Amino acid sequence: MTDLPAPVTEVETSAGPRAPAAEVLRLLRTPHWVKSAIVFPVVVLAGQAGDAAAWVQALWSFIAFCLASSGVYALNDLLDRDLDRLHPLKCHRPIAAGRLTPPLALATALGAALGGLAVAVACCQPPAAWCVLIYLGLNLAYSLRLKHVPVVDAACVATGFVLRALALGGLPGGSLRGWSLCGSVFALCYFVAVTKRVADSLALGRAAAVGAERPNLMDGYTPNRLRRLSQVSRAATVLCYGVLVMTCGPQMPVAMLSALPVAYCLWRMGRLALGGVTVEQIDLVKADPGLIAGGLVWAALWAWIALG
Repeated sequence: MTDLPAPVTEVETSAGPRAPAAEVLRLLRTPHWVKSAIVFPVVVLAGQAGDAAAWVQALWSFIAFCLASSGVYALNDLLDRDLDRLHPLKCHRPIAAGRLTPPLALATALGAALGGLAVAVACCQPPAAWCVLIYLGLNLAYSLRLKHVPVVDAACVATGFVLRALALGGLPGGSLRGWSLCGSVFALCYFVAVTKRVADSLALGRAAAVGAERPNLMDGYTPNRLRRLSQVSRAATVLCYGVLVMTCGPQMPVAMLSALPVAYCLWRMGRLALGGVTVEQIDLVKADPGLIAGGLVWAALWAWIALG
């Protein structure tokens, strides 16, 4: 697998002292804000590309979920600090490494979470505020317990992205396009979460310290179960996306073409996970030429549909 990108570890990016402000930004994981940008393609996929109000709602929802997700990351790192110290990579996170105190981390988590909820209430339509509130409650349950429950932990991650999509317009009601869009988002994000666990399990299997293993990779997760979950979630993504493109009316032929880069990116990400690439997905997508090319082709096809 010579075309696989070299694994990147946090050790490579954590050398040298940092100012407290820099550590707070690292705790908030601002590069991961791009995950909340899923709201923008959802506008196009929902057939609302020509609706200016939908784009405004998407922008404010993006800001609200960026802040809310940062609060979730900070709280999760605070609760996981003892386990993270035993992890070969996560031991370099600010709290686990002792560069931020728990009280400061807790204040940062609460401030970001409440900031996200405030933006949703003040600037978004009602569905967004409810979605952010549910997102925060779900992730609190995830941090306290559900992340240790196999299968359910990945479902919580995927549900967080569905809530981002729902923030733009609430429940899809009787719309087949709305349900297939939500199903596609859930299945895709479930697949991505599972592939992360596949790569983590391989990396931790190579680690010398047994204590480095995470509970959600020990309680019920086996290589066979991870492989089955990966296969099922990948198939579900293709199926739901296929239903979605069939609701595109006259633009269906071009939309059907967009299934090709989707299928390729699913295959590529699964292959990279089996290769033991342990980079965070957001860094992987930015670093792997195959995923970049697939994403650009997909975006170009949907831009054609939106402008057509």
